[in-house]
Amino acid sequence: NNEIKGFVETIPKVYKRMILFGTWANHFYAIDSQTGRIKWDWNNEYKNRMLSPAACVPVAFHNRVYLVSPDNKMTCLNAETGAVVWQSKFKGKRVRESMGVSCDSTLIYAKTMEGNIIGVQTSTTEGKIVWNAGMNTGYDIAPSVISEYDGKVFIPSDKGMVYAVDRNTGKMLWAHRISSCLINQILPVDKHTVICTSMDGVITRLFY
Repeated sequence: NNEIKGFVETIPKVYKRMILFGTWANHFYAIDSQTGRIKWDWNNEYKNRMLSPAACVPVAFHNRVYLVSPDNKMTCLNAETGAVVWQSKFKGKRVRESMGVSCDSTLIYAKTMEGNIIGVQTSTTEGKIVWNAGMNTGYDIAPSVISEYDGKVFIPSDKGMVYAVDRNTGKMLWAHRISSCLINQILPVDKHTVICTSMDGVITRLFY
């Protein structure tokens, strides 16, 4: 589509016959997956492209789209229209581009720039933090996806660390460094195995 403004970097989300993604021109698009036409286009109204919602992998369910961006806000959009449902800075908890969704779809996970993990309730009309991980990994701006499997929340970092947190208690279960580079993806395989990829091109199978 030659109407798209800005460079596209992220992994898009496919939802309800739409392709959802942001660009480095402060835009977030919903493209009709059958026609290739723009269904809606949300602009965050910044002039600085470095505040674009371009690196996060968006989350979509229950007719809502969730995204985070370098302006430290989480935004919830109506999936059909692109209208803002709510937007929040969470009283200074600076979210960035790393996010994910719980297995039961009740929480949106997001990493703060200070290395904490928060869980935002999905059933409200405003952004409300109802879960926190008991960890602090320090300044971290990795945009990689946070995932959950079998009661464990898996968190990537920009320093080659992979973390596992208990979903119920928020306590850290373990931490392993598998690289000196950013972790791209953590893919749970079974109750005791995850497969991770890192920016140095290495695929690691991690047993725990």
